[in-house]
Amino acid sequence: MQEHSAFDIAMLVFAAIAAVAGIIAVLPLFGFDLRIIGRQKMPVDQATRTTKRAWVALALVFISLALSAGAFYYFFHPRIEVQTTEKIITAPYEFAWKGDRPPTQHVFDKHFSNEKVVLDDISYVRCTFQNVTFVYNGTAPFFVQDSQVNGYKLSSDNPSISAVGYLLYGLGVLKIPFIDSNTGKPPANIEPAFEVKIGKDGKVGRIGTEEKH
Repeated sequence: MQEHSAFDIAMLVFAAIAAVAGIIAVLPLFGFDLRIIGRQKMPVDQATRTTKRAWVALALVFISLALSAGAFYYFFHPRIEVQTTEKIITAPYEFAWKGDRPPTQHVFDKHFSNEKVVLDDISYVRCTFQNVTFVYNGTAPFFVQDSQVNGYKLSSDNPSISAVGYLLYGLGVLKIPFIDSNTGKPPANIEPAFEVKIGKDGKVGRIGTEEKH
């Protein structure tokens, strides 16, 4: 709750008192005299006779009273204050690009089968890959040289790379399944829309599913 000065509170109280006093002062024009001091007797016909000025005065007094009540509510009713908190991230980005340089890790003459194979910053030479899942996170270059690949899928732990992979797979540009790194399967709501065909002139076309036999 916001704190207010004694001057602000005093002004609100005086405004409310003035509004109530104004109502009491105007009511005799309508035949209702609530005054304790200064009450005067007047004929009944004169007391019940109102003028346009009396109605205008009464309306202004009620408006003043309503504004005072609104000010009271605004000043004393608890309000939710939005606070902005800044968080300083000190840890480096997990998938930051390490630069265009040769891989720093080298693997020779190794056989991989039914497992995940990380590509980032690794050079594979004379290796065999059997039904593996290549995982590329887009952090560094990689090389695969003099190796055999018999069945593979693609995946990534980097959400940006995964989004591009799902897009290409959904458009049919990428024929190799791009799978989710957690489930090991392509997203259920993404299916290739068509097969890609590259003509002799180099133009990319597509074969619709209705044309398959």
